Amino acid sequence: MKEKKLMILVDNFGYGGLQKSGYFLANGLKRDGYNVTFCSLENIEPVWKLQDGIHVEKMSFTKKNNSISLLESLKTSKHLKKIIKEYKCDTIIALGDITLFVAYFASFFLFKKPKIIGSERNSPLKYSSKWKYLMNFLFLRCNTIVFQTKGAQECYSMKIREKSVIIPNPYIAIDNVVHREREKNYIATAAARFEYKKGIDILIQAFSIFVEHFPDYKLVIIGDGALKHDYINLSKKLCIEDKIIFTGKKKNVIKEIIDCKFFVLPSRLEGIPNMLMEVMGAGIPAIASDCHPGGPRMLTDNGNAGLLFKTEDYIDLANKMELLIKDDELRHKIGKLEKNRMKEFAPDKILMQWKNILE
Repeated sequence: MKEKKLMILVDNFGYGGLQKSGYFLANGLKRDGYNVTFCSLENIEPVWKLQDGIHVEKMSFTKKNNSISLLESLKTSKHLKKIIKEYKCDTIIALGDITLFVAYFASFFLFKKPKIIGSERNSPLKYSSKWKYLMNFLFLRCNTIVFQTKGAQECYSMKIREKSVIIPNPYIAIDNVVHREREKNYIATAAARFEYKKGIDILIQAFSIFVEHFPDYKLVIIGDGALKHDYINLSKKLCIEDKIIFTGKKKNVIKEIIDCKFFVLPSRLEGIPNMLMEVMGAGIPAIASDCHPGGPRMLTDNGNAGLLFKTEDYIDLANKMELLIKDDELRHKIGKLEKNRMKEFAPDKILMQWKNILE
């Protein structure tokens, strides 16, 4: 049988959910006999372990003022074209929007064009009208498109839906996590990058209400980014800066928060949040935003294994937080249901779905 040579393309080798999906696919497909090239648009070293034999390539794509330059994208496409030819990649899995844009133009001028599998990793609602048009254009030219949720899939035309599949993220258990009684008076949240869509400001506002009734509690916020100073200023404005702890980025978030009372995911938009999966798999009671395109709703089984609050409604979130603190039995029940729910997203099940479309 001819060796299958494929590339997994990500924007960077960092800690985010999209990146973790890239590591999962690279390691899983290499283990199962694929010749794998793992490629990053940005020149960042991998932060997670990769199997021996995976070809690792980094390019020099940069964002200026958080915007994307057409000239920069085309320059990166030219670089990517050389990598595709060097490793004779016959398939590219492009995780995300800008990666698909770069992959399409890199393969456009190749005599032997690789198959392209596009993958939507966010809510399409975040796109401007021009970018949405571009994504439609690119998806129509993919061999297959992978969506994480039905909500994201339904944002596109019937032609795109007919050539797409829905594959959620896997739940990958965290090793060496000690499950202990949650007695410490703090709640936690985490975001690899502090961005508007992550909704940390919503949680800070909800916590300011919550802490009026439960003054002994702290809020631990793990992550970093451009909005950190905005969050600090908001906490000062609400007179709760002494109640909030910013830890910076942590490689293993679960080990940092395993004894918190509960976890909150306050996102405005979210695909399938890996952080929420890790929290649920560890049995940490969770409250999540019922945000588009429906990842938290799917993971929590419509709010049965974990609580959902109305997106951007910090008063509803504060009420859900108070409910969990007051009801020890509910917290224990949710923790058990979450761990059982994550069995539906076992890595081998998810990898097999990816292999099915590759075959």
